[in-house]
Amino acid sequence: MRYRVYDDEDLNAFAYPDGRIYVTRGMMEMTDNAELMAVLNHEATHVVQRHGRAQAKKNIIWRIGTLLLGRAVGASNDTADTVSQVATGIAAGGYSRKDERRADEGSIDLCVAEGIDPYAPSRMMQKLQKKYGDGSAKVPAIGWFATHDNASDRVKRLTERAKSVSNFSSANAASKTGAV
Repeated sequence: MRYRVYDDEDLNAFAYPDGRIYVTRGMMEMTDNAELMAVLNHEATHVVQRHGRAQAKKNIIWRIGTLLLGRAVGASNDTADTVSQVATGIAAGGYSRKDERRADEGSIDLCVAEGIDPYAPSRMMQKLQKKYGDGSAKVPAIGWFATHDNASDRVKRLTERAKSVSNFSSANAASKTGAV
């Protein structure tokens, strides 16, 4: 994987299927080392689990299907193309919520493997929530197309997972040292 800093003040990071991972300057300035590693681990999980490749396949299928449907109902090439672009962007844009949940879990798992505080992803999500809000859609239909769960749900899920792996890690360490 190759990591790069994108010169932007927003708090963001993103991964390309080929392993390039970008993190914004704003994200780097707003996080401590553990939180930054949590973000990078989230993006690395997208790459390793091939979420981007799966998304590209989904986009192609939606694009071809909506183009064919447009032509079948008699739309002009330009109209069919425009409708196809919009429909594909809405229905297939971004990773799925399942992919995002897996990347959240992967971030915690990698943090534990690297000896990083497993609560770092939760703290990072709280910072995003504080800056950008909960992410809940005001219009329910828009929420149906959101690629991420709202921040409150993610904080709760991340905290619960961190707690479970922390308990497991502590119990595991105790059993290896003979402590109980």
